[in-house]
Amino acid sequence: MFGTTTIAQVGRMVPASADGAPEYKAGGVTVDWTTVPPGPATDTTLTDGTLVPAGVQYLPFGVILTQITTSGNFGPYDAGANDGRQTLTRGSCYLLNYTYTANDPHADTVPGVFEGGRVFIARVKKLAAGAYVPGWDNVTVAPAFPRVMVVQ
Repeated sequence: MFGTTTIAQVGRMVPASADGAPEYKAGGVTVDWTTVPPGPATDTTLTDGTLVPAGVQYLPFGVILTQITTSGNFGPYDAGANDGRQTLTRGSCYLLNYTYTANDPHADTVPGVFEGGRVFIARVKKLAAGAYVPGWDNVTVAPAFPRVMVVQ
């Protein structure tokens, strides 16, 4: 076989947090990967340098994760959902600080979620029509995150 194979990634991961001191949720959240869009058709490198293999689902840094009513697990905020992820409630939604893929070790429980601190506004994402799109707005998102300060 010819070509390159990534065996390690060095350097720092790109966070959603603007100051490196977010107010993390102890223990993280359990992700329901059935609510996450299908992975890319080909190997894809995200803006933070994460290599996502073809077909592997991922949660990008900055995505809003909110609680699913029936299971108590979490999935990406989607205003068009009907399982609880369409509603942002303080204490039941968090921002993901770093990108995770479905094949990461212990991907079901994602530890790096926070609800307070400084965050880059351009890095906040939500799910819309199966795609990750810019997610911060002052009408629906800001009230659910009163301890978040958005910066540019």
